[in-house]
Amino acid sequence: MGLGSVSSGGSLYAEAVAALYESPKRPLVLSFMAGMGGEAIVMKEFYWMTNKMLDVQKAGKIEKRTH
Repeated sequence: MGLGSVSSGGSLYAEAVAALYESPKRPLVLSFMAGMGGEAIVMKEFYWMTNKMLDVQKAGKIEKRTH
């Protein structure tokens, strides 16, 4: 569980980005906030997140970091 905000991502996002900062080729990192309040994350949402990641990979840039 990583608490955070829609604008900055959660604590897990911040830790992952910090850990990857000195990588020779920094990967593109997205943050998804789902399952808030214990709500189930349905397959449709997983597919949507996957498509967002594939779009970023194809474009080679991130338009919006946190979803």
